[in-house]
Amino acid sequence: MNASKAKRSSMLKEKVLVSLKGLEKGYGSVVVTDDQDDIIDDLVCDLEDENPEPSAEDSSFMVGRWKLLFTSSSLTRFQKGISGIHSLLPVGKSMDLEQVIEPEDFRSYLVEKVSYFGGALKGDALIDGRYKWLSSNRLSWMPDVLNLWFLRFQAESGWKALGAFRSLEVTYLDYELKIERGEVGQIYIWKRIE
Repeated sequence: MNASKAKRSSMLKEKVLVSLKGLEKGYGSVVVTDDQDDIIDDLVCDLEDENPEPSAEDSSFMVGRWKLLFTSSSLTRFQKGISGIHSLLPVGKSMDLEQVIEPEDFRSYLVEKVSYFGGALKGDALIDGRYKWLSSNRLSWMPDVLNLWFLRFQAESGWKALGAFRSLEVTYLDYELKIERGEVGQIYIWKRIE
């Protein structure tokens, strides 16, 4: 990547990150307006044009631990999280979502941090699955099992809330930031945390 393109990418990334401030991942208690979604989508489109990794399949950048900063997924917004597991007990809330991608077998774990009873009880819902590349940038994710404390649920077939994550296209990828789009264009913005 030449210096001017790197500078432009850095500037656009900063604009995207600033536009996300206060939006609680897009599915918290803050209601994201259509105008806010449009602004974020426009900024993401500009950043996607600068994608330094045209083939995510060949990139080592995919591997690691990522934190979801924002999604425009209507399914995730409706569920106010990805698994819906937080709604099993009173005053449940999905706090954060992390994604772990392992290098050996391309296993992927979604870790949804949940709390109940106003934060008095907390836990991690771990959804285990495996990625499969469909093209150089499109992948499918097949969830297997969802674990929360001693509870274990089969997730591969009927867990509707996980459907938003089953088919994604990596549209921007560098070491710090990953942007994916779902089948109907919904956006997932992830930031590397390790």
